[in-house]
Amino acid sequence: MIDFSNIPLPIWVMIGLGVVYPVIARALLRITHPKRLKIEKLGRSLLADGKLSPLQRRHVEFSLAMNGSPWPMVALVLVAPFVLLGLAFVPPWRNETDRDRELLDLAKDRRYAEIMDMELVCFSAANPVVALIFAVELSLLFIPAVALLASRRGFDLLKLRLGEALEQVATTTVLRRPA
Repeated sequence: MIDFSNIPLPIWVMIGLGVVYPVIARALLRITHPKRLKIEKLGRSLLADGKLSPLQRRHVEFSLAMNGSPWPMVALVLVAPFVLLGLAFVPPWRNETDRDRELLDLAKDRRYAEIMDMELVCFSAANPVVALIFAVELSLLFIPAVALLASRRGFDLLKLRLGEALEQVATTTVLRRPA
């Protein structure tokens, strides 16, 4: 007979995570599958319109390429503190660039706004442990950021800048999908 009482707690935790995590991750991916399909549909619709600037087109193509990937959540955990702290020192409404205005125009399109809103949910479902880390990180950094970003425009710009930072990380690191 095996005596399970002598097995240390960290081993039990690792066994629990090894069994429970895959089940939870798979269930979350199944739940978010309709959202991923909707992102694909909305993104294709935006691209088919032909009204996007090259910058806007690149953003939509990036959203489609990263749809369902676990890596963007890792990148968000890494870049979010820098983006939020950067905004703390230079509020977005004081240094809006033409690039920012172009992205904000894209965010006004209901389809792209929906993509951005669903994207974080799908990224989180693809990597739940890192999503928890991201939630803790944002809760610590977000309270000061909310004070600075009281306007809806400031919040939209924050989302777009996080997307820009994520895209920069993705195009220069291992997030790039093999051809």
